[in-house]
Order: sequence, then structure tokens, then C-alpha cells
Amino acid sequence: MLIAVMSDSHDNKNKLRKAINLITEKNCKVLIHCGDFTSPDMMYEFLEFPGKVYGVFGNIDRNINYMKKITESDVQNIELMGSEGEITIERKKIAFTHYPEIANSLAGTDMYDLVFYGHTHRYKINRVNEKTCLINPGDISGRYGKSSFIFYELSTGEIEKIDL
Repeated sequence: MLIAVMSDSHDNKNKLRKAINLITEKNCKVLIHCGDFTSPDMMYEFLEFPGKVYGVFGNIDRNINYMKKITESDVQNIELMGSEGEITIERKKIAFTHYPEIANSLAGTDMYDLVFYGHTHRYKINRVNEKTCLINPGDISGRYGKSSFIFYELSTGEIEKIDL
């Protein structure tokens, strides 16, 4: 199964729409967002995505309670999980957060196959131990140049970085 992972959209609706269109074209049904949506209005950008979105909050997410309210009433394909999220897909245990320090701690437990994080706005892949891969997909906002996100194929471990 193919999943998409992104972070740090920072209210950049145009880039987020472009990413969601590419994700939808690939028939990807799971999207993980590692925080810093920024404003509650960004939740509405995921309405067109035909799959499930899992997200966590970052350091500049504003009005978290309103974001939660939107996802409970209007945009029900998003599950917001606080500062850390955990899901299992195809027997792969996946953790995600916005913060590198938390991600490093999660990866160090040897409990997860994949740990995703954001915050630094820089694409990075590390193998932490025999089991765990620690990945930052870059950022949607394009703070340090090109915007990026990744596709991760769970069956093969293949990673495809997409520059927008």
C-alpha cells in the first residue's frame, strides 16, 4: 500500500492543493500530516482527498480546538491526534509527530517500523536501528526552496520524494 507523508503546510493552500491532487492521482488512500497546518481553515483543503488523513499538531498551529471542531463536523476524513500519532497499516507500526526530539525518542524505542516528523523543513532519512526508519518528508510551504512531500510504499520500503 502506498501512503503519502507531508509536513509544515503553513497556510500554503496552493501548494497543499497541488500535493493533494498528485496524491489523489496516485490512488493513495492514506495521508499523514506531521503538523504545522497553521490555521483551522487548512482543514477544509482536505475535503477533496478521497482517503483518510492522520495529523498531529505543530508549534505554530493556531486555534487547535477549532481545528478539532472542524474535523468532527465538516471534514470527517481527518483524524487529529495531538502532538503524537500512531497507526498500524499492513502490519507496519507507524508513529508521527511534528518534533524531531520526540521522533528520535520514538524511533529509539525499537517499537516502530517508521517514524515521521517535520519542523525542520528539511528532507531527511535515517536508519535508527535494524527495524526503524526515521523520515522527515520536507515541507509543503517551501520555506527553504522547493516544497516537498513523500510517497512511501509499505510493501517494499521504497520512498519517492516529490518536489512541487
